[in-house]
Amino acid sequence: MRLRARTDANQRDIVAALRAVGCTVRCTHQAGSGFPDLLVRTRKGRLVQLEVKRPCEKLTEDEAEYARLFPETVMVDSIDAALVACGVTTR
Repeated sequence: MRLRARTDANQRDIVAALRAVGCTVRCTHQAGSGFPDLLVRTRKGRLVQLEVKRPCEKLTEDEAEYARLFPETVMVDSIDAALVACGVTTR
């Protein structure tokens, strides 16, 4: 299993925002092999898998395969998108 060398620049801000609204967040970006960057337990107890990308960035081949196998995985590129994916706000 290949370890991912970096996190996307916006991941730290997304994690902080989710925690600020009461979500539990585990960073899993180093798992590699397409596994999502974040596992989030929402305030309502729902588990959400987030793949963090920079704006306009696309999924890698491994990430796309994982998303096909586990369609509940959500790609986010901003704090707003992460909050919506976790049901904290709506657009």
